[in-house]
Amino acid sequence: MSTMKTENMFWKHADTGEPLPFLQLGDVFSKGINDPVYVVMSASCDLQFVPKEVSTSRIPDRRDTILLLPGSTCLPNECPKKSLSTGLIKINDAWRAVTWDRNKLTGVPHFLIRPLLQHNAGYNHSTRLRTPLALELQQQVFHQASKIGLEVQPPLADELDIRVFTKGAAGFVPTRAPIKRGTIRFHMPGKSVLVFKQSSLEMLVETLKEALAGNEDTTEGIKLAQLISKIFTNTSLLARTPLVEPELGAIKAFKAVDKFPRVALDGLALVVGQTDSTAMDGTKQISAIIRLGNSDE
Repeated sequence: MSTMKTENMFWKHADTGEPLPFLQLGDVFSKGINDPVYVVMSASCDLQFVPKEVSTSRIPDRRDTILLLPGSTCLPNECPKKSLSTGLIKINDAWRAVTWDRNKLTGVPHFLIRPLLQHNAGYNHSTRLRTPLALELQQQVFHQASKIGLEVQPPLADELDIRVFTKGAAGFVPTRAPIKRGTIRFHMPGKSVLVFKQSSLEMLVETLKEALAGNEDTTEGIKLAQLISKIFTNTSLLARTPLVEPELGAIKAFKAVDKFPRVALDGLALVVGQTDSTAMDGTKQISAIIRLGNSDE
């Protein structure tokens, strides 16, 4: 029975008034040696109660949440390395190690523990971890589950299409259809940072190769071939190098873009936002323009 199934079953059961099970930190519910195992992670002091037939001084709330942590059994010499484990547990006369999934801590109402695990799924409640092991497991799980983040808002991000213009005898002309969502732009205070996706850089190379076809012997074709070689050689580096976005509409050569010192892509210009490609016609050293923005701009 997976954790997901358990979560989906929670409120399909009404409280029948069945006596609540007595639980302690480290109590283990097991079934077969190949079935998931569950351990109680709630603090023992929160699990103490007195049946109302005995005393009314500490009547439990039947809807109190019991924290359960799922785990998987394995042979001691076959458990994944660096897994969270607590030694051997006896399950149906067989000894197994259990690796606990610290990221899947879940809660079940107290009144559902017995119907859900024991009656419906056939789990046994007959094993308990030694207290030091249970406390150590609880500390590690709660440390993971209760991380406190700092009051720092992550940057907003959007994806921009790539449109490529190459220079020919008649000036800059657009190549094939835009590369959809080829870059990610992170908006930060005072600036924006661009990151090219590796797949889009590979498509960029193919786009430039198509533009080069038939123009290999021309002056512009030779410059474009050199540019293609530089991009192809540095694809991996380009994909993991953040670029500080130039002002919208401004034209900036790649070699002059901040944080881009190791790759001088002479002949390539980066444009963000709407820009008339004819504005570059007089720039002799530019062979291609990468324009980032929505396709309808």
